[in-house]
Amino acid sequence: MNTDPTQKPQTTESNDPASYDVLIIGGVPAGATAAIYASRAGLRTLVIDKGLTAGALGITGKIANYPGLTEELSGAELLDKMRSQACSFGAEFVTDKVIGVDLLSDNKTVIGNGGNYSGRSVIIATGSMGRGTRVKGEDEL
Repeated sequence: MNTDPTQKPQTTESNDPASYDVLIIGGVPAGATAAIYASRAGLRTLVIDKGLTAGALGITGKIANYPGLTEELSGAELLDKMRSQACSFGAEFVTDKVIGVDLLSDNKTVIGNGGNYSGRSVIIATGSMGRGTRVKGEDEL
């Protein structure tokens, strides 16, 4: 296991047929943090995320008020640091868009555009995006 927190995360491009202990939907701060703790606990962990710049933090130009930061950096740089730390403990990341889930079976399935991912548990940490264009009359409805 690599413990160098400066190493770039390795992104898995193909589905591993083996089951994971933990599947995490979303690589935003909550998802990356969950990946750090799960992988440190020795659980085989996979984070399924649309990519570094798919969420609000990833497209933010300057972060200066996040706990532990001593210098300003971009949201993408902060996410990269979080992912690197998770990977240093053994977490894996795959870039894919989740389009469905099966949470009723003992072995859970997350369905992505690139394939299916199987695991014993699922954490949903999808984050949020800023409000888009408002439609006239939206508030009344």
